[in-house]
Amino acid sequence: MGRFINGKDLEVSFRNRLETVCEMLPNNLHFDLRYKLDLVVSQFKGVDKLISLGVQLTAKWNDAAKQEEFLNTQEKSLIVSKAAYIEIDSKVDLEQGAAIVASSALTSFVFSHEYQRQKVIGIRIYKDLTYEMFPLKENIQKLKREQRRNCQHQQGNALSGEIIYLSDRGYGFIKSSENGMKTFFFHIREVDGPVASQLQMLEKQNGGRGPLKGLSVPVAFEDGGMTKAGEKRPEALNVRLLNPFPESNEPCGDS
Repeated sequence: MGRFINGKDLEVSFRNRLETVCEMLPNNLHFDLRYKLDLVVSQFKGVDKLISLGVQLTAKWNDAAKQEEFLNTQEKSLIVSKAAYIEIDSKVDLEQGAAIVASSALTSFVFSHEYQRQKVIGIRIYKDLTYEMFPLKENIQKLKREQRRNCQHQQGNALSGEIIYLSDRGYGFIKSSENGMKTFFFHIREVDGPVASQLQMLEKQNGGRGPLKGLSVPVAFEDGGMTKAGEKRPEALNVRLLNPFPESNEPCGDS
């Protein structure tokens, strides 16, 4: 039985096993330090086509800072034509086929029509030797939202307000009387189940046509600060129903 190893030993052990199915450039410290590439694959054995595929390996999952550094580096660099950020489950036994699984994922990334226009990808290899491919940019955004939400929970900065508008594209605005009558941007992905249900009911009452205007849905939320999504308005995170609507579907009054 093999054992899982971290850090530089992970790179060496993984390379040794990947070399059974891939051709790779020699180790290059410059690639590692400047371009965040642990490996550069030049060819899959049995396939005549030459490629230029950079790989970073890590045993740490969902490290937003590391993922973002890798993504930004690859988007600015022309050193390789494609790049993969591979997260390996800490319980994976490298001697039991992890490199073969990685090779399968990398082959799909390079040759599948689905990823033809995608330069950078994230890959997770699970302990049962299955893998998942995920868009790195969207995953980073998700992790950052979770970090902001956790930070706001720890600080206890819950605000209250009312949803006043929801577009048919899933974004809307919350008016809060706290902190100077601010208007907050929010996206439907940030609302909890009861809020989503209430908005869906109002949407049905509106005949499913156009945006919902003049709403007064009382909610609590955290101030996520200024974000690219919100542009000129701060973003509301973790939006949840403050006071449930009565059966008549009319908004509750002030409590």
